[in-house]
Amino acid sequence: MVAYSHMRLITFLLLALTLASCAPNLTAGKGEVIYKTDTSAKFQALFPNNPSLQSQIKAFRQVAGAINLHMQSFMKLPDGYSKFTGDMKDTGGVSSGTFIATKPRAAGEANTEPLSVNMTWKALDVATDYVLVSVQSTSTDPSIDLTALENQVFTALDDLYPKASSGR
Repeated sequence: MVAYSHMRLITFLLLALTLASCAPNLTAGKGEVIYKTDTSAKFQALFPNNPSLQSQIKAFRQVAGAINLHMQSFMKLPDGYSKFTGDMKDTGGVSSGTFIATKPRAAGEANTEPLSVNMTWKALDVATDYVLVSVQSTSTDPSIDLTALENQVFTALDDLYPKASSGR
C-alpha cells in the first residue's frame, strides 16, 4: 500500500514536471513586463470568413491596441496638461508608439516653450501568445512623477493580461 502511494506521487511529480516544461521560460529585463495573451479561437472567430485577417491577429497587436487606447483616452495627467497625442506603428513583429502631452508655461517666464511629457512604448512578440512591453518617459517638467505615469500603463495591462514575467 505504501509503495503504491509512492508510485502515484512519483507519477504525479513527473507529470507536473512535463507540463511545466511546456511553458516557455521567459524573463523580462529591467523595466519590462511580459504578458500572456490569447490569440486563440475566440479572436480568430471574429473573422470566420477572412483567413488573411485571422493570420494578422498577433499577440503584440492586441497589447499595442490596448496601450494606444489607454494612452489616448484614460491617462491621468497633472492639471494643466493636454491629453496625450501621438501615433502607433507596426514594423515587423513590433508595435511602438510615441505620445506627447504639453502644458503652457506660466505667464512671464523667460522660457516660453511649453512643458512636455513624452512617453514611448514598445510591444513585441517574444513567444507564441507572449508579449514583452517596455515604456520609457521623459519630461521637461521636473515635478512630473514619470514612474507613476508609466505605472498607469502597466496597471491597465495588468487588468487585461496575466503577467508571465516582470522586471519592474
